[in-house]
Parts: sequence; structure tokens; C-alpha cells
Amino acid sequence: MTDVIVHTGPMNDLERGRIIFGGDVILFKGIRALADLRARCIDRIRAALEDDDPPTAHLRMPPEDYALKVAALQVQHRKDTEIRAAWQAVLGQAGGDLNALYWDWCHLRSLPPGEGNRARATRPLGPHRDTWCSNVTAQVNWWVTSE
Repeated sequence: MTDVIVHTGPMNDLERGRIIFGGDVILFKGIRALADLRARCIDRIRAALEDDDPPTAHLRMPPEDYALKVAALQVQHRKDTEIRAAWQAVLGQAGGDLNALYWDWCHLRSLPPGEGNRARATRPLGPHRDTWCSNVTAQVNWWVTSE
């Protein structure tokens, strides 16, 4: 059974790897840089969707328009140097050795409910393991929610 380990403050790469590759999940709390990353992301989402309430923006526009805006935002997000710097700060404050970590860009996902949003940028992924597509068996995914 997978345990959720709640952790505050930094955790070195070896300890984090032992826990994760042992099958458990780590929930980091109290990472100051995470608030900055979240705020930057939310600002960009609001601007891209032209909406002050992103969680319900999909209700106020046609699915095609929503998907186009999300797709454009995803491209901008991957190339955004401020987002990249904010993500590096999160990894560093979580205890990652930034000189030894390899990491991909910070992806932005949008999965509105219902059947209307099925464009590539907004459709849900079926059950899968990330190693099925990337073949990187040591890959660790970090998820950040909007809350």
C-alpha cells in the first residue's frame, strides 16, 4: 500500500529517491517558492484565458476557443524563463541538488470536466505509466495543484 509522507522543509536527493522508488508519495508542505510559482502560473492563466476565474472559464467559452487558448498557454508556459526560475527555486527549497538534477520543462495541464473539451490540449490521458512514453525509469514527476 502506498503511503503519503508529509514533509516540510528540504529533503536530500537520496532520501527522496529512497521513499519514492520504494513506492510512497511525498507531499511537500511549507515550500515558500511554491507560492511564488503558483502565483506566477495563476496570473498567466488568467491573462491567457482572459478570465478572472480560471477553474470555471471553460463554462464561459466554446470548447474550441478554450482549447486554443490553453494550447497557446502551454507553449508559452514551457518557454517562460520566470516559470523555469520559479520551478528551480521550488526544487532547491525541497532539497534538490540543482547541480545534479536533470529536469524537463514545467508542463501545464488543463482538464475541464465533461465531454465538450476533448482537444489535444484539454483531453484527459488514459491510465498509463510515464515510462511507457519516455523510457526513463528513474523519472520522478512533481505535481502542483492550484490550491
